Amino acid sequence: MVDNIDIIYTKNTLYVNVFGYVDLNIIKTINNKLNNILKDFHIPNIVLDFKYSIIPNKNEIYEFLDNFNSKYICDVKIVEDK
Repeated sequence: MVDNIDIIYTKNTLYVNVFGYVDLNIIKTINNKLNNILKDFHIPNIVLDFKYSIIPNKNEIYEFLDNFNSKYICDVKIVEDK
């Protein structure tokens, strides 16, 4: 199964570009991938880019993201088209 997630690290920022349909399972996949990365590396900034995504249930997604990676201290920025 293709998860349509690109993870790119550049100069203290980890960019997570998400494409296509986004549901809670995709968000959990992102969370798992980031937890695997963050347990070995300190990355101060994370950008979740949903500009090229379709998010049908934003309330559910943002509720989950409120507690996103609480295990690791970092600044998480969410980008999406308005």
